[in-house]
Amino acid sequence: MASYKLYLHLEGSSTLPDFTYIYRSTSNSQDSVLALLAEFCSKYNQKHRKTLSVEELQLVTESGKCPAVDIQVVKAFDRGVDVQIKVTSKAVQPKPCATSDTPCTAPAGKRLEQLAADLQIGSTGQQTTQHARSHETAHCNDTDLVDPSSAGLLSESDGKVYLPIIKQFLERAKEAESKKYFRAACKIYEQVLKIASFHKEALTAFAQLWLTVSRPKDAVKIAKKATISAPDDPGSHRLYAQCLSECKQYNEALTAYNTALDLAKERGDNIAVQDDMQVDIVRVLYLMGGSHKDTAAGLIMNVLRSNDHHQSGLIVYAKMASERGMVRDAVQVLIRVLIRAPDDQEIRLTLAKCLQRPEGMAALRAELDGGGETDAAMAFLATAIKDHGAVPASNMLFRRALELKPSSPSYALNLMHGMELDQDYGKALQLALDFCRATKIETGGGLEVANVVEQLQHLPPLTGQDPLAWLRSESWNPQWTPHCSWGPTGTTPFDADATPPKLSPPQAIAGIPKLAEAEGGLTGLGVDAASNNCIALGSLDGQIDEHSIEEQYGEVQKVEYTPTQLDFLALLFTVVKLLYIGGALPRCARVVHLLDSAARASAQELHKTLIRNEAAYFGCVKQLVLQHPPPPQPQAAGTLPLYLCGDSHCLSGAWNLVQLRGQPRVLVPCLSTGLKIWHMRQAGIFYPKHSFLTTMANLPDGAQVIFMFGEIDCREGLTMAVDKLKYETVDAAMDVLLHIYKDVLLQLVQDRGFEMFVHPIAPVLNETRHVVAPFNHKLQQQIEILSRAPEAQGRLHWLDFFPDLLTPDGSSLNPALQFDGTHMSPYYVHFLNAQLAAIV
Repeated sequence: MASYKLYLHLEGSSTLPDFTYIYRSTSNSQDSVLALLAEFCSKYNQKHRKTLSVEELQLVTESGKCPAVDIQVVKAFDRGVDVQIKVTSKAVQPKPCATSDTPCTAPAGKRLEQLAADLQIGSTGQQTTQHARSHETAHCNDTDLVDPSSAGLLSESDGKVYLPIIKQFLERAKEAESKKYFRAACKIYEQVLKIASFHKEALTAFAQLWLTVSRPKDAVKIAKKATISAPDDPGSHRLYAQCLSECKQYNEALTAYNTALDLAKERGDNIAVQDDMQVDIVRVLYLMGGSHKDTAAGLIMNVLRSNDHHQSGLIVYAKMASERGMVRDAVQVLIRVLIRAPDDQEIRLTLAKCLQRPEGMAALRAELDGGGETDAAMAFLATAIKDHGAVPASNMLFRRALELKPSSPSYALNLMHGMELDQDYGKALQLALDFCRATKIETGGGLEVANVVEQLQHLPPLTGQDPLAWLRSESWNPQWTPHCSWGPTGTTPFDADATPPKLSPPQAIAGIPKLAEAEGGLTGLGVDAASNNCIALGSLDGQIDEHSIEEQYGEVQKVEYTPTQLDFLALLFTVVKLLYIGGALPRCARVVHLLDSAARASAQELHKTLIRNEAAYFGCVKQLVLQHPPPPQPQAAGTLPLYLCGDSHCLSGAWNLVQLRGQPRVLVPCLSTGLKIWHMRQAGIFYPKHSFLTTMANLPDGAQVIFMFGEIDCREGLTMAVDKLKYETVDAAMDVLLHIYKDVLLQLVQDRGFEMFVHPIAPVLNETRHVVAPFNHKLQQQIEILSRAPEAQGRLHWLDFFPDLLTPDGSSLNPALQFDGTHMSPYYVHFLNAQLAAIV
């Protein structure tokens, strides 16, 4: 990094001596002109024992201009120039901000307003795309903070000026933190500490920020400065001890905690504060292991004898009890503290771990036998532990809640989603069938629930050994034209840069007769016999022309759905998703027609309600079966599955036909809703990982599997991780994800004998294509290298068709692949098939 110097000159007077100071930094320094003035002022006062304040100084360039105090030094001055410092007889009124029309007051308002503008945090709490995607490195190293020898504390006069300003800055930093704009908060703390390097509140808040983002090595440096700033403050020493503990420097942490405890006693802090520190010490001792655990057990009992309601102490006790096999004691304690602190994530995580043990649920039932087993309590506990991976226990609790209140669509819906995570689609649909038979809930749009019930009956079992059972249970013969089929017998639809061909309007959908008359095939859709049982669907350009459902059935009367009605609609939408994922395509199409009017009847747009996720899946599947249906399925029993595992993007290719080594294959979707590559890591516990692991376990050994994960990481995970200071750059975050992904792929190859085909990430969203493209490039490089390694056993392949998904200049999605704004059109399977067919 290039060095950067400025020569600052103050021409003295009868009361102020001359002074020249050389400012040294680097060409990428984030220092503001205000920080530069503060540094100069501090040096001047140290040398001449004066009390000059920054408010009295004015900085003038060689051209006579006075730059705004908020802008970066390196942007205001060329390297090596001479800068004059003038002393004014009154406070300087800074010039308006260089990037704003708003005049600034001296100097707090100026700086505060500009920082707010720089960080782009408005009253809505939103951060602009430019800064939300910033990949720059945060300059938060220990060397960036001015130490006592170079800056010292603010002078008394400086303090009077700056303390109110700093207070406002710290409030803005806390506001940024509350919205999880951690990088923005970091910048504010940096600037404050450039001006007041030993400001205790700034130091402690900054150290706590680093702990929040799991960077204790950065935190410990800042926290140590806080102890120097406030050597008699027990809170500063306690924070320092916590940082040391997070760095696994346990002996040093114990010393710091004991210092904090001694100071608290000397200061006369109340017993509750001292108990908190005792629990902190217990945590460290327990982490040290060995005989220290016995010491920790004795100390925690002392704390609880003094205060048997101490929340942190009870959590630590529960962890100890669970580890020693006292699961019932642990569950009893955790239920007690969870009631008092229902949002505490440590309690939820600890309880989830207990309930995943065989004796955990029995302990819970025993604890609730005294009348605490209400439906609301069961549902709350189920929700509390689900996010921490305790899916089976959560399902049991939701089932019990539904037993206690069988009329609740919310409990039924949550249980269905839990069964979906277990990949048990048959049981989920049976649950929906039972609920629909019993419910009295009505919706708008003229929906007859009895018709839905009829479509959910008599489905054959769907198992990992026979994933095509639903697909083959009923003939699927949609209207299909030669240009929109592909695979073993199809023709190429169109090239990447071609315009989709124009089609004549599709055959009209005449309406839906009573479904009791539909005994087989697709006659339940009202298509006459002459159409050869083909569903009349949309054209290739993704539009239903004059024969749309809306025009056939007309407008529906709008209904303000209640929360109960919305939950019931969400349950029905989930039925549609499961029918499609399971391969019951004709039934799925019929239920889509049944539900469409009820969905359109909502007075509120469904994507703005609490059932937006279920509504989004319904909209996607509706568009697939009506406008882009999978091709007619071969009836030959020898057609084998090729598993398409992914997040919701696997819906686009589901049930299409491809070739692999000369053999026809059907793409069987294996949906893991919401799964990121990040969730796959070994330490991951978020419930989408449960879905993923269950899916992998259900696949047969030696399965051939396409992996298409990573879009959600690119959409939100990578940039958010950088903004949250988990990584300095998006590139560094990508490397971590690639390591996780490669480990998972290699493990499945080696342990299960899978043949893995890695699918490029879909570049649909304009907002994230700049992240998707480089990630795909890095992914391709890594997979191609790994595929040649002996441990890959020749069973790992990169599917190299990412350029086909884009326009020739790579700036946009191939227009032929436009679909719903989130997913690719199923026509992309043409490019997928070409890659698969080329594999030998």
